[in-house]
Amino acid sequence: MIKVTAKLTFEDHLRAWRYNYRLQNYLVAGIFWAVGLFVWIVNGNILPLLIVAVYLLLVRPLYYRIRNKRSWEKTPSAHRGESTLGLDEKGVHVEDDEGKPAVIFWDKFMKYGESKHSFLLNLSPSSFLILPKRVISTEDQVAIRALLRTQIQTKGKNT
Repeated sequence: MIKVTAKLTFEDHLRAWRYNYRLQNYLVAGIFWAVGLFVWIVNGNILPLLIVAVYLLLVRPLYYRIRNKRSWEKTPSAHRGESTLGLDEKGVHVEDDEGKPAVIFWDKFMKYGESKHSFLLNLSPSSFLILPKRVISTEDQVAIRALLRTQIQTKGKNT
């Protein structure tokens, strides 16, 4: 069994959120840039393009950081202290709210992802477990990657 013990930080949460919603964010950015460019080309007015740039580069990132910070602060029990997850052929071993062992079987996960900073195991499009790489040895990262590939990707659900 591979054990991962970590105390999640807000940065872990924010990075995981950004990774999980990256395609949606790229789509929104692409649409905004296209509309701004279209207006600029048709009207010769660069102001809409500048507004789009300010929105995408300043307003949107700041808004989502604040939104995620509020969400983080409203759920302190989810990140109060260190927690340990165990991964094996059966699934992900966790402790329930009463401290009793529980297993989330692999078939409950719809997909997984790997970013530069963490592994994300998606139970739904908006619900995921975060395994921060900062607390996982290189050898365990290789083992986790192989385990996830065999248990989740073979089902054709990985992105």
